[in-house]
Amino acid sequence: MISLFQSSPRFDKSSKWIVILLVALLAGQIAVMLTFGEKGRTAMKNRVERTAAKIINNEAYKTATEREHRIFRSIKLNEFVSSCSWYSAAFGSIVVSILLLSFRWWGAKISPAAKFFSLPSWRLVLWILGISLIALTMRLPRMDLGLYNDEAFNFTRYIHGQFENDAESGNPKFHKHNWPQTLWGNRAANNGVLFSILARVSHDIWQKSTGAVDGEVGEFALRIPSLLAGAAGISVIGLLAYVCIGARASVIAALLTALHPWHLRYSTEARAYGIVMLLATTILLSLILAIREGRWRWWLLFGGAQALCLWAYIGSVYFLIPTNLIAL
Repeated sequence: MISLFQSSPRFDKSSKWIVILLVALLAGQIAVMLTFGEKGRTAMKNRVERTAAKIINNEAYKTATEREHRIFRSIKLNEFVSSCSWYSAAFGSIVVSILLLSFRWWGAKISPAAKFFSLPSWRLVLWILGISLIALTMRLPRMDLGLYNDEAFNFTRYIHGQFENDAESGNPKFHKHNWPQTLWGNRAANNGVLFSILARVSHDIWQKSTGAVDGEVGEFALRIPSLLAGAAGISVIGLLAYVCIGARASVIAALLTALHPWHLRYSTEARAYGIVMLLATTILLSLILAIREGRWRWWLLFGGAQALCLWAYIGSVYFLIPTNLIAL
């Protein structure tokens, strides 16, 4: 690896740390593949084949769609996790290997540049923080509202649990989800996993601190991640406007965001959209700073924020594709 840097004086210590990070990622991905092994890799495939063999002549499933749905539902969570983890690690190891082998060319293009970004004044920081605090107070009355359709669906399917009829007594019995269901239960790709993790932590803390029983809903606690992300997003939008235009634009942008009805709604919903708004703004800010200064810290922030954004909401790929095309 050292030879990667010896051929060009343009590589600095930051470049070396990037290579170390990539090597660590590659080692981690190989470790995942070895941990799950061949059994994990074929877990879903074997389940699909067994289920398909059982129902192929079953008249209860008249159409191909019904059979496919039955096969999909038969896959157990641990099988889903094992196979998907193996294949994602395999794909990731290929990508990281390509990055390492080509680092001599793409890494050399990023060298320390002049510093264009100057920190905002304390007066401007106080203005932005003040607007963010005012925005918090505006949003607090909505935090205790009852859960609506999508909020309730995600809460019962991925975050907390739901009542189901007991097989023996026939009476409703609460079944609380375990952490694997929160982390990997998003088979239909319609759940914001990052939000579900943060919301579960917040809701579990509320439940333990108040002594609430399983099945009881703490709407305020459930929406705290969105509230905090919304407030932070206002500050980031102000910083973005400061970098692009100036101090006056920064205050105006933060104020307009704080008052915007859609931002007010999404920063008080038990859904991932408040987090996505924060991350999308962070992505744009880090990209602008990376292009201007050419420093690794901004490029790493740019990549990390994108990964979190996809984890928060898979539909953000439609925003990330054109953003990365611009970056090229």
